[in-house]
Parts: sequence; structure tokens; C-alpha cells
Amino acid sequence: MTWLNDDLIAEVRAVWGDLLKPLPAERVPTALSAPTREFLTTVGLPTVEVGTFAPLPDAGVLVSTHLGGREYVPVVDGLLGDHRFAVDVDSDKVFCLFDGSADVLFANSDVGLFVLYIGRFFRDLWELPEPDEENLSSAVGGIVESLMAQDPPALDKSAWWPPTLYQAASDY
Repeated sequence: MTWLNDDLIAEVRAVWGDLLKPLPAERVPTALSAPTREFLTTVGLPTVEVGTFAPLPDAGVLVSTHLGGREYVPVVDGLLGDHRFAVDVDSDKVFCLFDGSADVLFANSDVGLFVLYIGRFFRDLWELPEPDEENLSSAVGGIVESLMAQDPPALDKSAWWPPTLYQAASDY
């Protein structure tokens, strides 16, 4: 069974609206799995900055990188340019890769969930009209609850999301 399904696609599109752009098939490496390629070419990637996330430069040209004997395909850059989020070609999982480091942090179980949750991060946290401790805590709690239901490994203590969500909740 594939991770890509109509419910996930609908949920991603509902969160992002018209802020996603599908990639031309020729820009998506064939080394990626069929579900990942389909998601990237039919649903797409964010076109706006979201907190520490930034769209890929060069209009979304995806170029593989190798780290620790594994092949990764970056899909979202870090805003400061010192990290990126990339799909592990062998597993479909999304990891945060840091420049100058062999360390990687697990983010999500697939690119669909990753795009969904950075969208939730954008919509539920960064676009709060009047952020305060109470509504930030509520928004983070909602994201954590959803992650527990859809992608529990993303909440592992060694994953990327827990410290990111903790920091977002602590900003006020």
C-alpha cells in the first residue's frame, strides 16, 4: 500500500490553498518513488516562506545529494540557507540535512505529511492574527495531536518536530 492517497492530497490542498506549485516531471529525479514523484508533480511544494522554511531556488529543480552513503533529494530549503529538508530516496522519509554536517534529523514519514505539517505550522502558528501564549499553546497542541494520529515517528524525541514546536510555543 502506498502512502499517497486522496485524503492526504485533499488535506494538503485544504491547508495550502493556492500556495502550492506542482513541479514539472522532468525536474523530479526518477530515483524517487512513484508516490513521491506523483505528489511532487500533481500537488507540489510551497511557494512561500514559512517560518524557517523557504521554497527551493531555481524554480524547483530537484538535485540529489549524497550523505552518509544515502541519496537525498532536497524539497524545501531552510530560510537561513544552512539546512534543507530532503526525501531519502530509499525510504521516502523526509529528513533535515545540515550544511557541513553528516547528522540528519527525521522530520516526517513522507513528503505528503511533511508538506501538510509545514502548512499547518504556517496556517496555525505563523498566521495567528494575535499570537499569545494561550493560542500558540493551543495551536501547537493541535499540531501535536494530529502528528500523533498521522505520523507518530515525527514526535520521537530525536526527530525535528518536537524542538521546533516547543520553540514555537515558547516564543511568547
